[in-house]
Amino acid sequence: MSMRNQNLNNINFKEVLIAFSSHNEYMDTLKSEYLHNSTYNEEKKIWEYSKKTNTSRSYKDYIDKYPNGKYTEEAKKYYSNKLIIEEIDAWENAKINNTIEAYKEFIIKYPNSDKRDRALRNIGRLQEEEDRKDWNKAKSINNIKAYKEYLAKHPKGDYSSKANKKIKALIKEKYNFFLDRTKIFFAILLPSLILFIIWI
Repeated sequence: MSMRNQNLNNINFKEVLIAFSSHNEYMDTLKSEYLHNSTYNEEKKIWEYSKKTNTSRSYKDYIDKYPNGKYTEEAKKYYSNKLIIEEIDAWENAKINNTIEAYKEFIIKYPNSDKRDRALRNIGRLQEEEDRKDWNKAKSINNIKAYKEYLAKHPKGDYSSKANKKIKALIKEKYNFFLDRTKIFFAILLPSLILFIIWI
């Protein structure tokens, strides 16, 4: 009998099966612990990143990814506080810029803000100022093109009816000027033409 066959005869297959089964359970436990630690480490990394960036977006990303995570309650507090701070900062920036676009952007970003009405009032005030400024500019230039530019920018502006009247008046003025020049031209030319015809 060969050495190999002798070794095979000495093996207790029942013990091998038990050992192998225990090994599988051990491997399953290791795998489970590894996955748990891996998930925990990933969660911790994302939480550390959220705290480092310190924005409402980063906290919201963490909360969305780990709604029942280890740091979720803490993240919710940071998120709420950060939203308040970001809204205050956005409002201060809108006031500093003091433009229609800045206030519109604030309203879009914070539609339920208690500062929304103030933003709308400021937009209205700025639109009136811009309307008045553009009207004064059109009046100072006082030509059809300037009034048309005003109307293109402010079709429902406070001075839109006045701009339309000015355009009609200027068109009529141009027409009358042309008509007058035509009359003068013919008044001078026609007698000369008649004399020329008679002379021939």
